[in-house]
Amino acid sequence: MYKNKEKKLAVKKDENDKLLLAYDIEDDIVREETEGILREVDTEVGEEIAKFFKIKLDEYGVTMHSDSTIMS
Repeated sequence: MYKNKEKKLAVKKDENDKLLLAYDIEDDIVREETEGILREVDTEVGEEIAKFFKIKLDEYGVTMHSDSTIMS
């Protein structure tokens, strides 16, 4: 499982290796109840996730964006 404590984000592959699942981190604990499908991530974190899992994010339906294009 990839963890970024600064962004309070944890990511893991789903059991079928088709999606990336994202979780919130609170008080250094991964909150399983916050599970959601990762669809979009900033470029810096996206590159870290891709390197960690040795994958191409677009193959998992994830798009990367620069911080200046973050959607609200």
